[in-house]
Amino acid sequence: MRRGGWYLLIASLLVAGRIGATPAREAPDLVVDDAVSKMKAGDLEAARHKLQMALMVEVTPRRLYHLALVEREMGHRATALRVARRFEAHPDVDPRRRAAFAKAFMEELIASTARVTVEAPRGGVVEVDDYAGEAPLPIAIDVEPGERIIRLKVAGREVDARGLSLKAGDSVHVVLHPRDARAEAAAPAPSSDPSTARERPRTADSYRPVAGYVVPSAMLGAAAVALGFGVGYAVASNRAHDEAEALGPGTCVDPSSPQCADQRARVARVNALGDTSVGFYVASGALAAGAIVSFLVWPSSRRDLRITASPTGLGVSGRF
Repeated sequence: MRRGGWYLLIASLLVAGRIGATPAREAPDLVVDDAVSKMKAGDLEAARHKLQMALMVEVTPRRLYHLALVEREMGHRATALRVARRFEAHPDVDPRRRAAFAKAFMEELIASTARVTVEAPRGGVVEVDDYAGEAPLPIAIDVEPGERIIRLKVAGREVDARGLSLKAGDSVHVVLHPRDARAEAAAPAPSSDPSTARERPRTADSYRPVAGYVVPSAMLGAAAVALGFGVGYAVASNRAHDEAEALGPGTCVDPSSPQCADQRARVARVNALGDTSVGFYVASGALAAGAIVSFLVWPSSRRDLRITASPTGLGVSGRF
C-alpha cells in the first residue's frame, strides 16, 4: 500500500510538470495576435511597427513569419524576402514548414526582386534602400528592381557609391572602396601649431559678380547710342552744308542784306551740327574705352559655401 502511494505521487508530479510546461511552450504570442488584428483592420504600418519592436526583444519564427507577410502586403518585396530568409534560417522552424514556406512564399519574391553581391573593405557599412549591413557581407542583398544606389560608409561618411539599373531576377556583383583613400594617405598631417592653423587661408572659389558684366555692357550700349547720334548729326551737318553751297556765290554782297543774314545763319547751323557730331563721337569713344577697361579690371568676388547637417535636415550658408 505504501509502495502504491509513492507510485501515485511520482505519477502526479510527472503529469503536473507536463501540464505546467505545455502552456509555456505553446503560449500564444500576444504581439503577433495584436499585429494580425491590425493587419485585418488594414493598419499595416502599425502592425509592421509592432512586429519590428517585438523582434528587437526576441526573435521568434512567428514574429518573423508575420512581419514577412506584412512587408509583402505593403509592397516591400525585397524587405519581405530578407525577413523570409531570416525565418527560413531560424533553428526552431520545422523542416516541413520551412519547405512549404519556401515554395509558397519565397519563390514568388525571389522571381520579382534582384540580388546584389557587394565586395567592400572590412568594417565599412553598405547601404541600399532600407538595408544596412557591415562588410564583409556573407550573402547577397535582396533589392527592389529599378534604379538603385549602393553606398559605402566609413565612420559615418560616404566614401563610395554605385548606381545600378536592375531588373527582376538580376544578380550583379559590385566592388566598393573608398575613393579618397590614397589621397588621404598622401596628404600631409595637419599642423599642431595653432598660429599656423590660423594663418592658413580659407579656400573659396573666385568668380566675376553680376555687376562685372552689367556695368561694361551698359557702357557699351551707351557708346553705341552716342555713336548713332554722332552719325545722325554728321549727316544733318553735311546736308546743311550742301544747302548753303546751293545758294551759289555772290548771294551775300551787302552784309546788311537779308541774303547775308540767311547765309550766316546757315553757316552757323552747319558748324553747330558738326560740333555736336564731334562731341557725340568723343563720348562714344570714351564710353567704349571705359567699358573695356572696367571689364578687364573689375575685381573678382569670393564664393564661400558651407553645408551643415542636423537631425532636422541640411543647412546651406555662404557668401556669394
